[in-house]
Amino acid sequence: MLSVVRELAAAPILREVTSKFEVKGFDETLDRDVIVDVLSDRFVVSKRVIREDERSRAISKASAYQAIDESYRELRDDLIRAASLSV
Repeated sequence: MLSVVRELAAAPILREVTSKFEVKGFDETLDRDVIVDVLSDRFVVSKRVIREDERSRAISKASAYQAIDESYRELRDDLIRAASLSV
């Protein structure tokens, strides 16, 4: 069932024809059923990364990895909770 939900959620046409795609699943952390709107649940974090140098458009690898790590740490609990949902 989860593979069908993932396939449907990834279809570009879905956002054009519907504004809501709700799935009921069991959250093991909360020990109860929860409803998730697949189209609205997103994990978004904005971070600044620095360039390699002022004349380059390339970003610093160290700065990019640091931003990813910080983002993960900020969203870790939400990511674990989302991953534990059984559909």
